[in-house]
Amino acid sequence: RTNEGLDPFNAYSASKVAAWAFARAAFNTWGAPIVWIRLFQVYGPGQREQALIPAAIRAALNGDDFPMTAGEQQRDFIFLEDVVEGVLTATVAPGLEGHTLDVGTGQLRRIYAVVERIWALSGARGRILAGTLPYRPGEVPAIPADVDRTRRLTGWEARTGLEEGLQKTILGMRDA
Repeated sequence: RTNEGLDPFNAYSASKVAAWAFARAAFNTWGAPIVWIRLFQVYGPGQREQALIPAAIRAALNGDDFPMTAGEQQRDFIFLEDVVEGVLTATVAPGLEGHTLDVGTGQLRRIYAVVERIWALSGARGRILAGTLPYRPGEVPAIPADVDRTRRLTGWEARTGLEEGLQKTILGMRDA
């Protein structure tokens, strides 16, 4: 349990690890009831439209082309409603003080495949322009969530599949 998988790979992740270190220090020094919750690739209605899924949905609904990276990187996409349930479960589960929990689905999906699914579900007319944007500096190929540990400590697991979550998100954006 030295770093519980919190090894930084870019400046953004280093800032999260630094915050985690302060939280661990508060737990170790004063016994503060700290539970660190790592949220994975959260998506759902109401998300800022600059994020991948809402940006792809907006382009699909508008009939626009969608420039993106090659999309080979993999992420664990988790629907907002599952995140809320996971966090609420963690607030009442006993004996979690000092632990780190991953709130994700445990399933890695290629970014390109997710955008393709959005295109299929929304009947998009534009083109997916994969490879037209470069990867960000420090881009990580895959970020998996340790859902087995979270399930063991809390009894919680995500229930919304990607297909259902994307459909709800598309519907929410269509109606907005």
